[in-house]
Amino acid sequence: MNKKRMIQLFLIMMLLLTSCKGNKEETNVNNKETFSPLENGENVLIAYFSKMENSSKEEGLDALTSPSATTGGNPMDGNVQLLAQTAKDITGGQLFSIQTVEKYPVSYEETSNQAREEQKSGSRPELASHLENMDDYDIVILVYPNWWGTLPQAVFTFLEEYDFSDKTILPLCTHEGSGVGNSIKDITSLSPNSILSKELAVKGSSTLESQEQVKEWLTELGFSE
Repeated sequence: MNKKRMIQLFLIMMLLLTSCKGNKEETNVNNKETFSPLENGENVLIAYFSKMENSSKEEGLDALTSPSATTGGNPMDGNVQLLAQTAKDITGGQLFSIQTVEKYPVSYEETSNQAREEQKSGSRPELASHLENMDDYDIVILVYPNWWGTLPQAVFTFLEEYDFSDKTILPLCTHEGSGVGNSIKDITSLSPNSILSKELAVKGSSTLESQEQVKEWLTELGFSE
């Protein structure tokens, strides 16, 4: 066999090896990060906990002075609600508001203090809203604020109420500088048999500008409008 022929065979072998390796790596990434939601989003649940929907209204709402609130669109919509709606627009999923029986104070400071006490005592606030068809969903986009470094205690209640085995959970968290905190660790502990996907943390004060960021995150995970 002449030298030229040997070089040609060597290059062909290298190309084949490279191709096989690339396909293997791509498959691993897809198995870890992406999935196939139904076209109409009927297997996608967008469960969200919003201070705005869990505050007493009779005292008069100071929404626009709260870090939980947006300054555009409907003034009654908070940051979490806006992100949940953005996720719905992209995925076609079903919205579900996690709501407590006992409402939180209107005042952000008072709510913060109550949330701190709930966390210290490990309380599980009773929920006023419940799902009867959790089995219908394969993917759960969980939207929540970072309260004292983790999930609001009401979200603990929600995660303990249902069986998330083999469901994919996508955490979408609002914060004011502390990111997701310990919330990912707590989600894993509360639903150990679920499949936890890549999370996204959005700064609350930048919520109105974050829609594109949410879209990129969901697109990367396999969704498309």
